[in-house]
Amino acid sequence: MHYPSLALIIWIKLMSTAFLLALIPTFFFVSVTPGMCMTLALTLGMTVGIRRTMWMMLGELIGVGLVAISVVIGVAALIVQYPELFVVLKIVGGSYLLYLGLSLIHI
Repeated sequence: MHYPSLALIIWIKLMSTAFLLALIPTFFFVSVTPGMCMTLALTLGMTVGIRRTMWMMLGELIGVGLVAISVVIGVAALIVQYPELFVVLKIVGGSYLLYLGLSLIHI
């Protein structure tokens, strides 16, 4: 007998109507309110031009998209179920930030 995977079970549970009715307005209001990224985009647009600012905006969109996808697939539920996964995520994230910092120093 074929059993559904954990990711599919989490996906089905999270995609309930109540979840979507809470998630969609929240993302909408967070998106339309100005924040740090909007301030950064405005400042960069005025100082370095729109062409170079578009790269920052693309990175911002990719980051927000990754967060939204992570919420939908239930990464938090997986991290609660497997705490070792959270430790690995922290180590990988910290290593990446260290790499970015060192690469800025060597420029």
